Amino acid sequence: VLHWSKTSALTPGGWRIGIGPTGRVAAYDFAGDLEVRDASSGDVIAAVSGGGEASVTPGGAAFGPGEEVFVAGSFGGRINVSPTTVSWLYSGSDPAGYLVKYSSTGEFVHSRLFVPPSGFPGSAAVEALAVGLDGSVYVVVSYSNLIDLDPGPAEVRKNFANDGPRFVVKLNPQGNYAWSRPTASSGPLATGPDGDIWVLGGSPMIEKLSAATGERITSADWGGGGNSIGFGTQGQVFIGGGFSGTVDFDPGPLVQNRTTTGNEAYVLSLDGNLAFRWVRTGTTRIFGALAGGSPN
Repeated sequence: VLHWSKTSALTPGGWRIGIGPTGRVAAYDFAGDLEVRDASSGDVIAAVSGGGEASVTPGGAAFGPGEEVFVAGSFGGRINVSPTTVSWLYSGSDPAGYLVKYSSTGEFVHSRLFVPPSGFPGSAAVEALAVGLDGSVYVVVSYSNLIDLDPGPAEVRKNFANDGPRFVVKLNPQGNYAWSRPTASSGPLATGPDGDIWVLGGSPMIEKLSAATGERITSADWGGGGNSIGFGTQGQVFIGGGFSGTVDFDPGPLVQNRTTTGNEAYVLSLDGNLAFRWVRTGTTRIFGALAGGSPN
């Protein structure tokens, strides 16, 4: 049943969407423009214009436990981050990764940049975003050449050639660096029911990381590509994505092959220990989020 439908002033195509604890919706576009809408009416309750000067690649939009709004991505040039006045964030000569936090009423709280160490060239991007149960923020940061993963005054320097091209980075609720871990995934990221962090889409295909330390708790692999992740009320994990050819969807020793002659979508259900439960396939590829709430 349609609840509401609204037109938007955002640039069409490629939005990043976040759903809040009470059903609020945040939409973030390629111009760096943000709309936050009320769950009941669909009316805009907060908006930010990116200023129209930057080349923006949105990496995510998400809500905190208190309905705080977070947006992230990469940009070149300068981007406005204030809903009330013009407050520019500058990338430098190369595209930079960034994270911006707003309050539940849309006021600017803080911004964080992911850039090379001072004096070094190189680009960076935030490719995925998740918010923890305590308000900590987790991002996937990719880069070229060198990167400083600590957006504060200290430095956590990484080298593309020696350390790899991507990291999962945790910032605490105040926006300060907590830890980082190499990853092969560009996301998505998701916060599990117990507060730990799930990374989908790399090798292994899915891994669960400790929110406290970033250490891997468990992982699993299968042949299909993953685009979205959700959780059930009894700890189940649901993964959506697409596949072609023949894929074994059982991460364990048994075989659950599915075959397609073209490209098909799938929804895979695993238990909390990442053992196979079931898989369903179809003809429409899944790009959006999966929501839990079902015991099945």
